[in-house]
Amino acid sequence: MKITVLLSPSEKSSIPRLKAFFDGRFIASEYYVIDPKWSLDGETSLLNVLKKSYDFLLLCEQKNLDSLWVPYVLGFSQERSKEVLRRINLIFYLTSLTGPLPLWLKNFPVLHSFSALNRHISQSESVWHRQDDMLAANRFLEIIGFNSLNKPLLLGDEEKDLMLLELYVERGGSPNHIDEKGVPLICDIIRKDETILASHLLQRNCDINIISRDRGTTPIMEAASLGKDLLVKQLVDLGADMDHESKEGQTALILAIGNRHYATAKVLVEAGAEINHRDSLGMTALKYAKLYGYDELVAMLEERNGE
Repeated sequence: MKITVLLSPSEKSSIPRLKAFFDGRFIASEYYVIDPKWSLDGETSLLNVLKKSYDFLLLCEQKNLDSLWVPYVLGFSQERSKEVLRRINLIFYLTSLTGPLPLWLKNFPVLHSFSALNRHISQSESVWHRQDDMLAANRFLEIIGFNSLNKPLLLGDEEKDLMLLELYVERGGSPNHIDEKGVPLICDIIRKDETILASHLLQRNCDINIISRDRGTTPIMEAASLGKDLLVKQLVDLGADMDHESKEGQTALILAIGNRHYATAKVLVEAGAEINHRDSLGMTALKYAKLYGYDELVAMLEERNGE
């Protein structure tokens, strides 16, 4: 983890001691001295510093709490992105007290000595490391191309993407991650034709029946609609629900046949998928099989029906 120390020029003499303190805890630290004449006009340097860090120590005298940069930093820490607050940790280290503290400080840790700083860091370190792990996990997810920003897939070699996906899970990323559109990670991966990544995620305790809210589909339905018969077989072997309905009333079997994936449909029929379910058009698997001329599949379905 890394902590960024924001301080006024009068506190520069504290930098060596603070650096030694953080180095001793294996915490990287950076120091940014705020110009006494700082103003919002043409501001870019402080903003760039704020964007690069998540943990800040604000070192100043109490009288400097009235400086313009303090509310600027506070405002940045409360910035919303798609209704989600940035995860910013702010610690105030006041080197001198001249009277009662402002009420707004009650929402932040306020320290007055190195011993107090030591206690606070000891209590907070495990939480910070966990937060950093989640940030790293989300970064791995973004690099692969599956993230809540819905960026296009970054093409790369399969082994590299597999490694990044594994790092994502190892660093605390949920195999059941769902983006802001309601699409689970596993469904997104299958839609992007990354079968090997999907297969790997299924081995990391991914919910095999997780439902995508945009289509009402499950992983086996996504795989069936694309004709991924090996992935469908893996999901069947794991006990996936073969008969869940999509928003259009389709099942995995109907999706397989409707998208003309004979081999995938055969896997589902042999595994015992429901064959008489009707979708929103009133079509059954048998009707679709007849429509597309899958004679062998028709025979299998009619035998199941005792016809």
